[in-house]
Amino acid sequence: MDKGEEILIQRKKNKSYKIVPVTEDDTLMSKEEFFVKIDKSLQQAKEGKRYSMKEGESLDDFLDRMGADVQD
Repeated sequence: MDKGEEILIQRKKNKSYKIVPVTEDDTLMSKEEFFVKIDKSLQQAKEGKRYSMKEGESLDDFLDRMGADVQD
């Protein structure tokens, strides 16, 4: 199992389960850190620090505009 192998468990007729190794991505953020980020984001939204799509703006243009603001 140390080599990233997955284990399949078959129970009864239509009951299957898969066990997979935990990866670094699975442990990047604790539940507490997640809620701290949510609280910070909510506060930023209250302060007007948010993005809204403009009428008629494409998703690509919106994401480009967000990226330009973040890089500045």
